[in-house]
Amino acid sequence: MQAIAARSNMKQHLDDAGSALKESERINFQLEGKLDDMKKEVERYRSKHDEMFNSVSSLNKRIEELESHKLHLLEKLKGQGDKAGLDYIVKTQGLENVRGKELSERVQVEDYNPESKRSTHRSKEDGDK
Repeated sequence: MQAIAARSNMKQHLDDAGSALKESERINFQLEGKLDDMKKEVERYRSKHDEMFNSVSSLNKRIEELESHKLHLLEKLKGQGDKAGLDYIVKTQGLENVRGKELSERVQVEDYNPESKRSTHRSKEDGDK
């Protein structure tokens, strides 16, 4: 009778262990599925990160190109002598030491006084009459 009770007790323990093993396998299968999903999500975010990084890098390169072009245009403007508003730009951008090419033969503009020209022209016309 004790042997039968012990056998029944062992069978109960084996059945409990078997059902616990099946439950553990089911949970393990679910976790492996989640792990695969998370690996796919990590790869998706890595590819998005790489795409954004490449985009930002190309934008930074374009910004550098535009900055160098801006400096070139400022040098060209300084070389032509057009100072309208340039002092503000030069001060705010820290471009005081940027030198434009020096032009040796600039056009010299004389003072323009139309009244004196008219009076000289009128006196010549009066003299011709």
